[in-house]
Amino acid sequence: MANRERGEQVLVAGDRKLIARVTTNACVELEDFAPGKNWDSVRLAASKGSRKDLRLFFWTILRDHHPDVATEDVASLKAVGEIIDAAGGMESKALNEWLGEFIKLNDELGAGLIEKGTSKGGKTTTDPPDAQGDAGTTSTEMPALSV
Repeated sequence: MANRERGEQVLVAGDRKLIARVTTNACVELEDFAPGKNWDSVRLAASKGSRKDLRLFFWTILRDHHPDVATEDVASLKAVGEIIDAAGGMESKALNEWLGEFIKLNDELGAGLIEKGTSKGGKTTTDPPDAQGDAGTTSTEMPALSV
């Protein structure tokens, strides 16, 4: 069962129901899995039509609940592509609507945190001090989640 308050959404791909979610760990694992890529660059490139990056986007959002599908093996990308196809394919109205809902859900969650100026733990986020002795800065910014 997907927990919408955590940004989770069910993706129906054929006879399978998968739970998609963006997590910090999945975003970091993306950088290890695809050197030179990060969550922001993948989102941007996918929004501009990159099929490779859209597949990486799905690899990342499936990683938390489905590490058996979105594995560290490059061959897992083929399985992720098959899931995309089973969900209607990259050009399908249904999948594009699903993506829009997923992005909106996660944007709303982020906006709620920004408005409150807190993280999930109820603490204001703070950048760590740098090596030059800067005391750090308080930030409530969250990058937009858009594809």
